[in-house]
Amino acid sequence: MKIDRVYYNGVIRTMVSEGDTVEALAVHNGTIVAAGTSKEMRAIDACEYVDLQGRSVLPGFADTHMHLFHDCMGRITPNLSGCHSIPEILSLLEQRKESIKPGQWLTAENMHLEFLKEGRFPNCDELDSVSSEIPICIGSFCHHVHVLNSAALALAGIDASFQPMVADHVGRFDDGRPDGVVREVVYPEHVDPVIPRMSLQECVDAVHEHLQYCSSLGLTQLEVNQEDGPFGARLYTEMRRQKGLPCHLTLNWYPEYPNVRGLVTGFGDDDLKLGAIKMLTDGGIGSAGALMLEDYENPVGTRGECNYTQEELDELVKTAYDAGHDVSIHAIGDAANDMVLTAFERAYDPAVGDARRFYFVHATLVSNTFIERAAKIPCVIAIQPVWLENFVNFGELRLGKERANRLFQIKDMMDAGLIVAGGTDAPVCTVNPFYGVECAVTRQAVGRDDVTLGADQVISVYQAVEMVTKNAAYWCSEEHRKGTLEVGKLADFIVLDRDIFAIDPKLIHETQVQLTVLNGDVVFERA
Repeated sequence: MKIDRVYYNGVIRTMVSEGDTVEALAVHNGTIVAAGTSKEMRAIDACEYVDLQGRSVLPGFADTHMHLFHDCMGRITPNLSGCHSIPEILSLLEQRKESIKPGQWLTAENMHLEFLKEGRFPNCDELDSVSSEIPICIGSFCHHVHVLNSAALALAGIDASFQPMVADHVGRFDDGRPDGVVREVVYPEHVDPVIPRMSLQECVDAVHEHLQYCSSLGLTQLEVNQEDGPFGARLYTEMRRQKGLPCHLTLNWYPEYPNVRGLVTGFGDDDLKLGAIKMLTDGGIGSAGALMLEDYENPVGTRGECNYTQEELDELVKTAYDAGHDVSIHAIGDAANDMVLTAFERAYDPAVGDARRFYFVHATLVSNTFIERAAKIPCVIAIQPVWLENFVNFGELRLGKERANRLFQIKDMMDAGLIVAGGTDAPVCTVNPFYGVECAVTRQAVGRDDVTLGADQVISVYQAVEMVTKNAAYWCSEEHRKGTLEVGKLADFIVLDRDIFAIDPKLIHETQVQLTVLNGDVVFERA
């Protein structure tokens, strides 16, 4: 019997163990059926033989936490990351407003408070100077803060009498009327639903194109929040029917009760499946919304906010866990991470073991007891090292030097035996995984060496690649199918233009993917 394909003459790092390499892989029906030397694999009868030309090969990379639809939209809407003042923001919006059709909103993303010389966000009156008729909504890089003009506030039903669950989540002028700044759940619950949507077909076309872009960066697996888009899982089901999927997708989702269909984590197949139940406990450090054990350095007198009491969180986690779900929770501050860990500990059933898993999304700052406790339950920690791109700008300002240097304790977690996976939280940061690999190794922002956060947490290139390959596969129990290049696993791999294990770590971000293979088939090839 002829197999589909042999890929030979490569330096293939299997990631089974450090230094383990082969020269060639034999692939059939999307799976690796043999691995070894080029001579051995070329002796196998195959329909096609592909010469890798001596290039470096790695398992396909995974992003264990990203917002696919929002990242796609972020490439379409104006990017405010280069704005350093409110007038610059207004100028960019002025340039864009002429292209807005009747009924559409003018939206923009990636505003950085720490970059703005005024030290504050713009308000609705300032956005009204661009237009009081076109609804305008601009978001911070962390997506925990948005600013609306008067037209957008009216459509969202946010007026002087509006009462959010947390008072500070709607900013107000001295006279009590909303100043346009909304925080945390106010946006997804009240603003996002009234923003006009693209059609299903428009979304399919746009997101598929973005997935092809992700594939060109070496990504073969994405953990996606399905609620980010207007059509949920239907978008990706329709995309697969029409165009195919350039990446494997796991859809994380919010609790829905009663779950009358009994759908739980793992339902689906290798290409498209349901992931963990997702919850969100606190806000971000940039907006001083992450829940801390001690006061922020700046602003003083605050420790952030939490969306639940411990009892409420315990009940939500146990309900989801007992119903058969993996549970994934956003927690950034050390107090929030302790709360989540407590809820996980109380829900965990040793009889179930690691058949159901717990996931910490971010674990940006953790307490002194967190690591030892977390090592006792089946959990995976998804950290975004590329966040250092932002934290070098405001980490010490918000937290003080000591806590800023305890951010992202990746090495300590790994040394304790915890499984630490990597991601980007795109569009909070670039979806390019090589930036995160570099940041994990250097503990610096790409292109900068003036600030190093947590120098004692530097890890090796091998460990950083583990985070986006082998370790990432533990997310939703896929380590038996993905993450390493060995017989019986999916033939998902990438061919690089350089050996990232042999170059200056500060050049890793410049790596270009020459070939991306998914299920044994080429889904991207650089011209």
